[in-house]
Amino acid sequence: MQLRSISNKKKPSQLTQTTQLLEKETKHMEEQLQQLKQIMQQEKFKRETEKPTGQNGTRWKAAKIDKGLRNYTQNLLQKKNSFEKKSIPTVVRPTSAKLQPLEKSIKTPVLDKDIEIFFTQVGLLQYKEKFQNYTIQSLKNVTVQQLREMGILPGHQIKIMRALKEIPENIQQMQEDSFCQSRVSMSVSGVQCDQTKLACWLCYKIFDDAEINCNGRNFCSQQCLIQFNQEYMIKCSKCNKKFYKNDGCVVYDNYYCSQSCSIDANDSVKGCRLISINELCRIIQ
Repeated sequence: MQLRSISNKKKPSQLTQTTQLLEKETKHMEEQLQQLKQIMQQEKFKRETEKPTGQNGTRWKAAKIDKGLRNYTQNLLQKKNSFEKKSIPTVVRPTSAKLQPLEKSIKTPVLDKDIEIFFTQVGLLQYKEKFQNYTIQSLKNVTVQQLREMGILPGHQIKIMRALKEIPENIQQMQEDSFCQSRVSMSVSGVQCDQTKLACWLCYKIFDDAEINCNGRNFCSQQCLIQFNQEYMIKCSKCNKKFYKNDGCVVYDNYYCSQSCSIDANDSVKGCRLISINELCRIIQ
């Protein structure tokens, strides 16, 4: 028995080898454990860095911290509604100030072609926009006062009125004494004063005071008056009264200052018709 027990005991060299082997395995296991800890730490750090701010990492803490899980669904609905409002395009209605130019363009009347042709022939095309609501028939009835209120210059007023009289149709008689007078407001050293502006009937020259007035027509000089009388002033075939051609009538190539003179001079002629100068021009044309 003693021999068997002695034979079962290991030798010291064998014990040393076994111890060394165990130490190696233990060390190897410790290294693996250390590596596993490092991997776990890295994974944890990665999750924490990717986690949004204000969250504790759990799946039920996605809402804000101050609201918590109880208001989570309400918060989602609010975000959804706000997103839908932003996605719907807002309709901007134009203000009244923006609509005014459109309304003006719709309400702007079309300029009559005859009006444009008339002002083109007269050479005063810059005034055509002031007569947008006029026709050629209503233009014949325009007065000097209306032209003055439109801001038309006195010389141009005379030019327009002359052209209207030359239109080959009956024109309503106008008051000549109010012709070619214009009131303009002038400011001298901060004081408002009214000054009368007149235009010469012949040369359209503008002057302050009436130098020469003849039958309601103003002239800047005696020369203009003489030239105007030579061109337009004639004697009546009946009473020898001087008058302007456009103010009288003609019967059988005879000029009369009024219809009464023409009737008295031609009372023996039956069926004659009196025509004005403008009508005669139309017949000739």
